[in-house]
Amino acid sequence: MRTSPRPWTGCSRAGRARWTLLEEGDPDGGLELPGADLSGMSLEVQVLPKQHDEFTCMRCYLVAHRSQESKPGVNICRDCA
Repeated sequence: MRTSPRPWTGCSRAGRARWTLLEEGDPDGGLELPGADLSGMSLEVQVLPKQHDEFTCMRCYLVAHRSQESKPGVNICRDCA
């Protein structure tokens, strides 16, 4: 008996798979956070250039400190290694 695959959205803390079917046109699954209307809020951040002791991971493209490099000179962070 063949069944159609369902989209996998995560695992519970107990390690058992948790499956959720999302309806078309409802990308967040109907999740509403209390007080989460940030439409009127303006966010400003200061962007700094990459520093001399930082590198860009060649897998995830995040900028990280050299201490997070998996091997010296490889430019892959520990999380991606």
